Amino acid sequence: YQRRVHGTLSECLFFFGMSVAVFAVPLAVARVAGALTVPIADCDEVYNFWEPLHFLLYGEGLQPWEYSPQFALRSYLYLLLHATLAAPLQALGADRRTIFYAVRAALALA
Repeated sequence: YQRRVHGTLSECLFFFGMSVAVFAVPLAVARVAGALTVPIADCDEVYNFWEPLHFLLYGEGLQPWEYSPQFALRSYLYLLLHATLAAPLQALGADRRTIFYAVRAALALA
């Protein structure tokens, strides 16, 4: 008697006989479509994420009190992760709107 604990990789890529891509691709398309079309509904997303990221990229923008050196309640480390996607786009000459939507699409797929 030989007990199998884990399936092979090819077996793991199928779910009920269907490829995982059957589920993953439509889900990814829906998430990116939402990121590109749904307006920002929460002001915290703007003031705790987009404004400080804009400040890192362009040297201008609002700095929420949580990021100020006086209080330092939030770290810029999280924003630097997103800046690694945005900075190359900026260097390639992408406009601010394109960078905004590229970061939102990347977050949708994360």
